[in-house]
Formats: sequence, structure tokens, C-alpha cells
Amino acid sequence: MSALPGTTGRRRIYLMRHGHVDYFGPEIQAAKGDTKVVPLTPLGQEQAKAAGLALSHVALDRAVCSGVPRTRQTAEYVLAAQEAKAPTLEEEPDLIEIHGGSFGQISSRAELAAKMAYYFDMAGEEGATMLDGGEVFADALRRT
Repeated sequence: MSALPGTTGRRRIYLMRHGHVDYFGPEIQAAKGDTKVVPLTPLGQEQAKAAGLALSHVALDRAVCSGVPRTRQTAEYVLAAQEAKAPTLEEEPDLIEIHGGSFGQISSRAELAAKMAYYFDMAGEEGATMLDGGEVFADALRRT
């Protein structure tokens, strides 16, 4: 296979999810459920550092995140581990996750996981939303 016109070789895209976060942590409680403010936990920081180590030998041309704190933190750990000069981290707000609606009253992590699984299972249905009052899955797909 030959390189694409205007390039010197094959290109790869590395997609990552952020490291571990705690959706029951004090930050989200203080933000009244706004999941955009949730930072990485110590475990999430270790995961991001491990991802950085795993990708340290990969020369990255570009790095983009949604700008949500947990995505920025993860990307910064990965870029800090680069053996070569790391690109400047860019923010693309349209990459933000689907806008969720109301969880209602959730009393445990297991209940949260079950509710999330249900809504994701319904994602392919016409007009399906991420929780009650959340963004329509099809709209999120078009946005991203």
C-alpha cells in the first residue's frame, strides 16, 4: 500500500477515553450533578500515566480533547510522556460526551450502572435520549 497524496507514510488515529472518575465524588456533589466538572481520581491519574508510557514512543502530530477536565488531564499525562516533542493540546468542544438528562434518585453505583446500561441499550431507538430530558443519541452522533 502506498502513502496518500501529500503524506510520507501511513497515518494512524489513536482514540482514548479518559481515565477513571468518581461520579459520586465531592466535585460532582458540589456541582449538583454536572458531570462535566468531574476530575480524574488517583486511579484515573495512574491509568493516564500508563497510557502515556504505552504511547511514549509514538510520535503524535496532533492531540485533541473535548476540554472537559478529565479529558484534558488524561491528554496532558499522555503528552507529558512523549519521547519526541509533543504537540500542543487542542480543545474541540463538539467532542464532549452526550448531554445527559436526569438520573433521578440514585442510591448506589450498581443502580447507576443498571440505569446507564438501559439507556445505552435503547440508543438505537427513534428519539432515544440519554436519560430523561437528555440529548437525543442521533443528535449527539451528528454533532460529533
